[in-house]
Amino acid sequence: MMCASFRSVFSLVLLLTFTGWAGTTGKISGVIKSAETGEPLVGVNIVLEGTTLGTSSDADGYYFILNIPPGEYTVAAYFLGYAAKIQQEVKVSADQTTTLHFSMVAQAVEGETVVVTAERPLIQKDQTARTAVVDAETISEMPVDDFQDVLTTQAGFTTDDDGEIHVRGGRSGEVAYLIDGVYVRDPYSGGFGSQLDRYSIEELQVLTGSYNAEYGQALSGVINIVTKEGGQDYRGRLEYQSARLNESPYRRTDWILETDAADGLSQAEVLEFRDSQRDSLNQSLYQLPDYDQEGTPEFMTFTGSLVGNFSGPVPRFKNLTFFLSGNLNNAPGYLPWGYNKSGEFNGKLTYTHNQLKLNFFVQRNQRDWKPYSHRWKYNPDGYENRESRVAREGLILTHTLTPSTYYEARFSRFNRRFDRFLPGKSATFEFDEATGAFEFVESLSNFERPVQDNVSGFWLRGDNGTIDDRDVETYTARIDVTSQVSRHHLIKFGGEFIRHTISRETFIQPWPGENHRYENFTRRPVEFSLYAQDKLEHDRFILNLGMRFDYSDPRHTMWPQLDEPGQIVDDVWVPSEEVPVDPKIQISPRLGLGLPITANTYFYGSYGHFFQIPSYLEMFGPHRVNEDQPLIGNPAIEPQKTVAFEAGIRQVFYTDYVLDVNLFFKDITNLAGSTYYGVFPFEYTLYDNSDYASVNGIDVSITKRLNRFFGGGLNYTYSVAKGNESDPREGFNDYRRANFPLRPKRIFYLDFDRRHDAALTMNFSFPRSRNAGFLKSLIGDSQVNILFEAVSGLPYTPSADDAGEGLLVEKNTARQQPTLDLDLKLLKTFRMQNFKLKGFVTVRNLLDRRNPLNVWSRTGQSWDAGPFSTRPIDRQYNPTNVTEPRRVIGGFRIEF
Repeated sequence: MMCASFRSVFSLVLLLTFTGWAGTTGKISGVIKSAETGEPLVGVNIVLEGTTLGTSSDADGYYFILNIPPGEYTVAAYFLGYAAKIQQEVKVSADQTTTLHFSMVAQAVEGETVVVTAERPLIQKDQTARTAVVDAETISEMPVDDFQDVLTTQAGFTTDDDGEIHVRGGRSGEVAYLIDGVYVRDPYSGGFGSQLDRYSIEELQVLTGSYNAEYGQALSGVINIVTKEGGQDYRGRLEYQSARLNESPYRRTDWILETDAADGLSQAEVLEFRDSQRDSLNQSLYQLPDYDQEGTPEFMTFTGSLVGNFSGPVPRFKNLTFFLSGNLNNAPGYLPWGYNKSGEFNGKLTYTHNQLKLNFFVQRNQRDWKPYSHRWKYNPDGYENRESRVAREGLILTHTLTPSTYYEARFSRFNRRFDRFLPGKSATFEFDEATGAFEFVESLSNFERPVQDNVSGFWLRGDNGTIDDRDVETYTARIDVTSQVSRHHLIKFGGEFIRHTISRETFIQPWPGENHRYENFTRRPVEFSLYAQDKLEHDRFILNLGMRFDYSDPRHTMWPQLDEPGQIVDDVWVPSEEVPVDPKIQISPRLGLGLPITANTYFYGSYGHFFQIPSYLEMFGPHRVNEDQPLIGNPAIEPQKTVAFEAGIRQVFYTDYVLDVNLFFKDITNLAGSTYYGVFPFEYTLYDNSDYASVNGIDVSITKRLNRFFGGGLNYTYSVAKGNESDPREGFNDYRRANFPLRPKRIFYLDFDRRHDAALTMNFSFPRSRNAGFLKSLIGDSQVNILFEAVSGLPYTPSADDAGEGLLVEKNTARQQPTLDLDLKLLKTFRMQNFKLKGFVTVRNLLDRRNPLNVWSRTGQSWDAGPFSTRPIDRQYNPTNVTEPRRVIGGFRIEF
């Protein structure tokens, strides 16, 4: 019967051509024996209390329970003639096996029950690659702003000067994000395509090693997020968190005069440290705009953030539960101007009936923000505003066919609209049938060409002149089948079909008298994948074997020869006729091996091939070579490839500590790059696969389980990331016309290479004290969370002085100063019957360090361009060149 069901499901997969889904559930297994004789017990009933999940032990006393959502459970074992055994606080994680053995005592008193608290093993013995799991409580209490801040504390994660995340020396955008098994990405520009309230996360799983075949479209790592579901009890949380309590030093006139650099200067020297742009009365032209007056939704006009969630059973609907969460945020920012306002709503309905489970989820979020650009300090109204609107909804069906086999079918829609605009400004392009192109209508544009101060480089009037309207819609259908075909083999296979609709309308330089650029297109690429994997779980070894198939079709056209965009016929340029681009097919083998040496020692290693198609931004750019040195999109570009290997050891010591040491090597080829072409009479740069890189390093982690009031961990990574170029546009930006022969043919340190990266987290938790003195009552039921990060500085290319002229030296041969950051969170809980009131204070950058993000190439300093610079002090002191100064936040939370 089971085999027939298994074949039926497999046939359904092939028929529907769906593909694999990421793991969102875990497994519990173990052996049940008699405490007196040590013999296995047959037919023992094991149940997860409060759920419909359960099973019974076989002839060897072995049992397993599949399809368990991540979380903490109470597991009970019942057997006639034996005292019931209950194990509390059993933690289950996605894609992992929790081993839970029972030793049952013959019943001496009828109805006797033995209750114990389960202790999660420090070594997860079915992990054959580097994996970190962060639970909801840890995420909630860390001194961070969002879940992405949690990622940077993990081994192998670093950030660049723009705050973008890099994993093990890979480029930004090489990480796959999944929410409840659904890939969430912006296929056009890459990266995480949404926002997510961290309080709605049940578990955050971080995979940086050679992850299993079920995961695709990622070269460097996978972030697997499982969100919370409603239960049978009503629970809720409401939190308010203030904005910055201390004043930003940058949001006032002549702020540089209050820095240490201005101490002890003469009156004449002090004048150089004032704002450089002044009116006829010698007053600074800097003014802080009030962004709350226009164009901002009324519900976002408050300052700070408001977060809430509520869950429980739906009244009058048996087996139906809900989870709702939402947040509003208004962060004025710390830079001279700019703001960040956002709102989000998440909802999930869960229905269970017999062997069926149905989840419907919906997410809506919007973000309105204005980034700061230092060159526009005195003309903020001329710099762009940005908007992002995200809508996600979907359905997840889980059907248990037998106790050993179930499948999950998912259907989802993702839509993101992104706009760059200037309020009150517009421009028009009209299609000219005679020329077959869009022509700029000068009379219908009210954009003004920007005017700058030639000495300082500040833009004083005009507009930055970019309008960008993008709309991305993704439909996904997937199925994932899991079967414990035998005690030692857990088989998983499945597939996925994705269809994107990508639309973009862009104006560049839309003011009169310029070389206007206009782009307007809609594309509908498709992606398809299949995978199969087997987890062999033996006492002596664990083996993960997998194979993945990926297919992608941009459904677009390109010139047959990339260096022949056209030709001159009778003194007339004739573009080459474009032909459909061939689909791309890739096969990815994956292998992981785990060797439990002793109960406290575990070796593991993994190897895999990983592919990721470049973002559609690189594919769908314009094909017009008759512009001024354009950057041409290339839909024929090949998928990028990483071959990765890692090996590690985990060792438990002093009962509560575990050491994890991991060596990794990555060879990265076919990276997206850009190459210059000169084809008379035109010049252009084309996206291609001309970049490559290699990364090697070591991760070291020491984790301390929370015990005796203290827990935490130290994550350290040493790595070397080298390649020929750090960004796909680098060839376009640096090596055109006269410079293109200088394009490097050897490798350098990549722009985001950080040699050393260490993060220390410490959690001091003081339990509730009863009938205690004043001091114990004060510190009882409180927590202190500390996060300290020390990171090597980013590389940069210095310049040397020779007779007052700057000469470029070898690429990325100098280093910025290291980054040191200390964050602190203090939390105190007050209990009131069924409610908890928690007050907290968070201090980001407690040491108030100005850590470098960018430096002037002559000096290696963030705020000093050197003695030969003609830029005023005001221009050199760019606040975006350093990290945010100390920020103090206060708030409270009510839980029930």
